[in-house]
Order: sequence, then C-alpha cells, then structure tokens
Amino acid sequence: MAVAGYVWPFAKWASFQRRWRRFLRDNDLEFFHMTDFENYQGPYKNWTVERHNAAIKRIVRIITESKPYGVCAAVMLDDYDALSQDDKARTGSPYMLCGSWCIGLVANWLEEQGIPEPVAYVFELGDETQANLREEILRLTASEDIPREDSRAIPVL
Repeated sequence: MAVAGYVWPFAKWASFQRRWRRFLRDNDLEFFHMTDFENYQGPYKNWTVERHNAAIKRIVRIITESKPYGVCAAVMLDDYDALSQDDKARTGSPYMLCGSWCIGLVANWLEEQGIPEPVAYVFELGDETQANLREEILRLTASEDIPREDSRAIPVL
C-alpha cells in the first residue's frame, strides 16, 4: 500500500489543477486511479498500449512542469498484517498509516521551509478507509490541544 502526494504554492496548484482537469476531460475520466490505470481496469480497460503510454507521459509532464514538493509513504501489506492488534488499532489501516505519514512529512517540510500558511490536504476517494482518515484529520484539527495558529491542516478530502 502506498500513498503519495505533492505540495504546491497556491498559484502553481491552480495552474496544475487546470491542466489536470483538461487531461481528465480529454480522456473522458472522472478521476485518475493509478492502480486501475496500470492494470488496464475500470475506465482504462479498453485503452491501447499507445494511449496508455501517451497518457503517462502527459501525466508526468503535467506534474513535473508544476515543480511540486513530493511525498510518499508505503507499507508492505504482509508487514502490516504482522502487526499486533493494538498496533493495528492505533494505525487504523494501511491507508490511514500511509496517509498520516504523508501529512507528517508535509508538516515537517513546511516547518523546515518556514512556511506558516495553512495547507489543504486533498486525498482521492478510492480507498474504503478514506473516510476514517478524514475523520481523524477533522478530530485532530478541532482538538483544543492544538492552538489555532499551530493548526495548518485544512481537511479537503
């Protein structure tokens, strides 16, 4: 299981978002899901190898030209399954573990860069435990233990 993401300043995010929406529209897609894309499943099941290769080249170009800061967290499912029940209860799911890890990586990077502005965390809707991650982010950002000026997470999930 892996969760990856990018951080952009707002102006670059807006530019990326326009180009990304155009990519989705041009390919008659509501969303992009890499697992299905790589396995020719779902909306990609009838794609040719040529269309697939052209799409991934365009995706890479859209992302790299916008110059984001990238984060990624992954866990081997066999390793996750070997955790104790207590550890699994604390982490919630492999998706929640990786998503939380990514949020931590972004928070550390923001601190290192001296960036005080709030951050909107946007997660795709493809994982069945995504709602649990959203609830956890909302719980943490509403916590009285976190002063408002220190809470930079804006949960846009």
